[in-house]
Amino acid sequence: MRMGFGRRGNSYIFCFRALVLLSLGIYVFAARDLLSEAPAGADPLSNIQIPAILQPPSGFELHAAYPAKGYQYYRYNGSYWVNFNASAILRDPATNKKVARHFFLTTPDALGGQPSWESHNPRSPSIVTAKSIESIHVSKHSINWVRLKATHTTGSRKEFRDVAFVQRLATRAGLPPISTKGAKVGDVRKSKYSAVYTFYVPS
Repeated sequence: MRMGFGRRGNSYIFCFRALVLLSLGIYVFAARDLLSEAPAGADPLSNIQIPAILQPPSGFELHAAYPAKGYQYYRYNGSYWVNFNASAILRDPATNKKVARHFFLTTPDALGGQPSWESHNPRSPSIVTAKSIESIHVSKHSINWVRLKATHTTGSRKEFRDVAFVQRLATRAGLPPISTKGAKVGDVRKSKYSAVYTFYVPS
């Protein structure tokens, strides 16, 4: 006797495959959405409630706000993973064009600043370096939101020369590895993240 599923069996197989594909589609969409960017032209701060502790003091106003995507870098020191660098591209929310890059100085400057932002405009190059002065844990799935104080600036006033404070907001992902199993001192891992960076100047 020939064994088979027949039409009903084929229907079951089709439904099963459809469910598998749907599940995969949902998973891929969710992973992609984790680091998704706002549509071009959208205000990157429109849906962000900034905690009071991260607000700059009176006498300063918002100069620019840019969404960014990149990586946080961690090095294993024998006990845990230490954040020692970052690399990200900041984009104009209206045009989605690259406006700046984010990175860390190799060593802190004289005032302890290390995180830095460099404008992408060759006609008005500018850099601001800052150090973290306030940090708040918002989500267990993402790196902290922070407020940084500028320690050194160079270049054009149109870009970052007058920046006094920087905020890292709306972070997604970017956490260090969960496990240290098998890690050796000096091992480096990178973690994808996204955020919105804001820059404040004297009003």
